[in-house]
Amino acid sequence: MKIPPSIFACSLLAIPLFAQESRPDLIRLVDGGLLHGHFAGLQQEILWESPQIKQPVQFDPKSINQIIFSEGHPEKPSPPSSTAHLINDDEILGKILSLNETHLIYESAIAGELKIARNQLARLQPNPHGGTLHYAGPFSSDDWILPISQPEENQEKGEEEAEAEAEGKKQTKLEPKASTPPWIFSSAAFYSKSSTPLIRILDLPEQGRLRFKMAWRNRLNFSLAFHCDLKRPIIPENDQEEKDASEKDEQAPPSLKFENLTELRKGNHIQTVPWLKPNNSNHALTFGTGYVLSFFSSYPSLHRCYFSETGQTKVTNLRSSRGRPNLGENGEAEFDLRFDKAQNSIVLFVNGDYVSQWNDMNGYIGQGQAIGFVANSQCELRLSDIRVSAWNGVRDSARSMEHAERDIVLLTNGTDRFSGKITAISKDRLSLKSLYATLDFPLSEIADIHFASNHLTQPDTVTWPPETSLLYTSPTGRLTLVPEHASADTIHASSPLLGNNLSIQLESATLLELNKAPHDLDEWFDEF
Repeated sequence: MKIPPSIFACSLLAIPLFAQESRPDLIRLVDGGLLHGHFAGLQQEILWESPQIKQPVQFDPKSINQIIFSEGHPEKPSPPSSTAHLINDDEILGKILSLNETHLIYESAIAGELKIARNQLARLQPNPHGGTLHYAGPFSSDDWILPISQPEENQEKGEEEAEAEAEGKKQTKLEPKASTPPWIFSSAAFYSKSSTPLIRILDLPEQGRLRFKMAWRNRLNFSLAFHCDLKRPIIPENDQEEKDASEKDEQAPPSLKFENLTELRKGNHIQTVPWLKPNNSNHALTFGTGYVLSFFSSYPSLHRCYFSETGQTKVTNLRSSRGRPNLGENGEAEFDLRFDKAQNSIVLFVNGDYVSQWNDMNGYIGQGQAIGFVANSQCELRLSDIRVSAWNGVRDSARSMEHAERDIVLLTNGTDRFSGKITAISKDRLSLKSLYATLDFPLSEIADIHFASNHLTQPDTVTWPPETSLLYTSPTGRLTLVPEHASADTIHASSPLLGNNLSIQLESATLLELNKAPHDLDEWFDEF
């Protein structure tokens, strides 16, 4: 049974909440439509089942933007494992079995045993993420908060409204025009053209890394809040002068009461919550106590946000050893923020290059678990590939791991590294032929392996068919593939990099992108 996709058109943002034990799949159409149900397979058409429809629906694959499995929350994420990075930025979770001069034999968590040509393998991580991975996404818009402006109270009535009331006339109130949502979630990314913050509470470690990709249009100008508590003091307006006087006279501070943004939420689905003060852009009033890092085209600026004992907002700029990333307009970059509460330090890398370091000499004030993103000025954003992980404390640039002619091995202690040619990996041990000796390491002591860039195939020389798709997995992982046919739990596919006859299990899959973003996003973000 075929049904025109347009009958399912609905908001990209309005996704209803379902019980955790029976999350449905979602299908998003190229025209912006959205349908709940269950992926039933792929023959020549996408097969889709829904409780409201007696027979499976058949969709032309060209009409599908993406299929989101279990609302982005698979019941069986891939276990912690090694990660293989291909030349096209694919990431495959699994186990390293062996490596020789020509091939890697790799036990994939979703595709079984793979034979990967060495010249198509950019990087191996036997022990990725520097330790525990706390968050990877977004694969769903769940648990994100959109704080919006609170309505102004006691607004003065306009002259026409006052005259109408005086004459006893009933004035017709016009309904507000429909507006574009402040953030739209699509294809494992958030898009925004507004100044509304996007906030989420995460398990931020004491010593960790926050990495994400940000694309922007117009001059770069956005802010990142982290380790914020989303709390602010309640100060009645009629008591403001008295509190100012008490602070000036250094009298005993009053006992403060706080309001909390998270207490205003209803459920775990994405939702707007009235929170922002009218005509006020103060970071402390938005994010509470914590840090806000503002990014501009040529420099970053870090702010320490908190409240005085009398409830007054305090936002101070921390000095840094500042670099100049020179990011310009209409670009994309990978941001890598590393923090260490015990050392009161924060370090920033952009595209693998060191940019700045800050040390809070008054002590690390951020004790909250929230992060937030907000566009400033006329900047338009696309946010993706967010990862929060542990960090070994080493202030080391990713660029230092790249070399044209030598393979580089970084140990898990974060400091020791060796270069040369990797001759073999066998029985969980790696052999490296350096200039002076042949070295042998257990894989359990290796964090990262980068292969010599001049010996790799250039990604733009690989030809991909038009029907190429992207499959994302949890907790991390991306695989570029060409689907051939599928059942409800397995996709059979091919790949110019991995060969034919691939059988990929969907139990840890979060999202399958068949075509580019819907046309409304293309019009909205035509340069992304």
